Amino acid sequence: MAALLATGLLPRPARAAGDAACDPAQVRDGVADVLGPRAARNCRRKLHGQRSERGHGIDELRFRDVDAGHARHHVAGQRRVALREGPGAERRKRRRRALARRWTELRPTLRGVGGACGAPDRRERAEGGTVPEPLIVFESNVRFVNWHRNVQVEVARLYDAWNRWSDRSRPTTRRWEPGLRALSRIVQHAEADGKRVRALGGAWSLSEAAVTRDYMVNTKPLNYVDVGLKPENVDPAYAGNPEYLVFTQCGTSVLELNRILERRGLALPTSGASNGQTFCGAFSTGTHGAANMVGSMQDYVAGLHVVGEGGRDYWVEPASRPVVSRKFCETLGTELRRDDRLFNALLVSFGSFGLIHAALFMAVPIYLLERHVRPYSYDRVRPSLSTLDVSGLDLPDGRGLPFHYEVVLNPYARRDRQGAYVRFMYQRPYSALPAAPTTTDTRVIMRPSDDVLSVIGAIGDVAPALLPYAVEELLEREFEPQDGELGTPAQAFGSTTLRGSVVSTELGVPLLHAENAVEAVLAVANDFPFAGLAAVRYVRASAALLAFTHHEPFTCTIELPAAGSQRALEAYDRIWNELERRNVPYTLHWGQILKNDPAHFRRAYGTRLDAWLAARRAFLTPAGRRTFSNDLLERAGLAS
Repeated sequence: MAALLATGLLPRPARAAGDAACDPAQVRDGVADVLGPRAARNCRRKLHGQRSERGHGIDELRFRDVDAGHARHHVAGQRRVALREGPGAERRKRRRRALARRWTELRPTLRGVGGACGAPDRRERAEGGTVPEPLIVFESNVRFVNWHRNVQVEVARLYDAWNRWSDRSRPTTRRWEPGLRALSRIVQHAEADGKRVRALGGAWSLSEAAVTRDYMVNTKPLNYVDVGLKPENVDPAYAGNPEYLVFTQCGTSVLELNRILERRGLALPTSGASNGQTFCGAFSTGTHGAANMVGSMQDYVAGLHVVGEGGRDYWVEPASRPVVSRKFCETLGTELRRDDRLFNALLVSFGSFGLIHAALFMAVPIYLLERHVRPYSYDRVRPSLSTLDVSGLDLPDGRGLPFHYEVVLNPYARRDRQGAYVRFMYQRPYSALPAAPTTTDTRVIMRPSDDVLSVIGAIGDVAPALLPYAVEELLEREFEPQDGELGTPAQAFGSTTLRGSVVSTELGVPLLHAENAVEAVLAVANDFPFAGLAAVRYVRASAALLAFTHHEPFTCTIELPAAGSQRALEAYDRIWNELERRNVPYTLHWGQILKNDPAHFRRAYGTRLDAWLAARRAFLTPAGRRTFSNDLLERAGLAS
């Protein structure tokens, strides 16, 4: 049953226009079905009612009113918002009124709402008045399916948090506040019910990083973005340009950020190959690109706003690099924590410290990417794998390493044949392009299939004897040579369209071990063919404690996308075992297929794992650590 909540008790909404014509099958139990489980699924086009609003220095993608009906309202799971009096309606009304009275009595005593002894909320003290309750929506007993369809679980409650008050109004200022308070209330609900809670972004992860069977929160409606901080909101010690600082709520997608930043003449320093992820979900699992001198997405995050135990919220940033002023934190009504260890633990923690409400990151002036794709034999690219010496490849800019350097390998090609496809990009100064496509145009310089996950999904689960031919034909078709096409980052890394069931794991190895690691992958593929390929990329080492790209000075990442099958999963086990046999140190991307072996994570992270656990224990009580844990943390030995 869908339920509309203002901390659990929202009065029934007014009857929607056109209700009499609504199909009764779209209404359940006399309650408006405002949001369904489809709201948690990524939508590859703009949602109905979503629009851009600009003004007062703010760009925000906003949704149509949640109580406005439409037959194809994607946010509502393609159901019209409507209200019908179902059986027992009067009984439910009486129960709601009784619960509302009980809530009024209990509210001052709830931990995190009124504080100790019913002290007023921090925002109420600051503003001298009572703040309305946020609009919260949940649906019970929902089957969650991730974007790649390899993770499916039954969820006790799927919440939706909105930047709306319980009367559905939007604040004219502090537009982020209803969403923040909604996350706080949801944490309190979970604690009161003895449940675990996790935030859900674009449902992009192939692991169970965002999953729990208790309470999950769809954060996609929380997509407020503010570009540039006022001088009074920046710490005097901050040496960067405040106009490049971007405050974004947790539900904002990479696609939305690209559109907003490009209008402001800015860009993300780097991103993954697709734009369907939320920004916070992407960096929380260590997502990266192939900008070898930049690092991963978490490496340009400057501060985090997290809702922790008791629904209390904190602004966390490194003490060694303070960014925001105390006035900024007073505006948020939050507690400032400057702590390098805590910040570096939070960066890649996939919801294990609390629900991230917002992040502050450093954008860069917009630039162009000049894209090239060239086929080589494996023997010719092999010398570059552990050295990043590209002098033997005759690249357009000579011996210098391109801004983006990536090698996609056909593991079944003969070493003297063209089975290595090098994709490289040079960073160029921005200038207006004649007839340049916009970020919404389909004529982007990288087709949707350039995400290797979408490429491999087209193969399907073919017979092992036919795999070498299938992979070769696919790569020759998908990686046609290109020479010098220009586009912005938003145009370069566009939407991903999956073509079939896929799985993927991704290795992180030190640069010096890269060639040996690739050889291990090729050896397994030769002995145990599976419908997959290998994509080799490079990034600078990350300071985040659990970043799988922490290997100094560069981490070589080897992504292994494959058609979804049990054979692919067995191949991953064989590859991991072969790496260990060769004594190749490796980590695994938290957002992709992982090992169920706590000993592996202990070997992979060592003292970094100890520091992460210590930071979490200092930030959360044992009860709080349980609230923000899940099965993945327990299997990895990170829950205690």
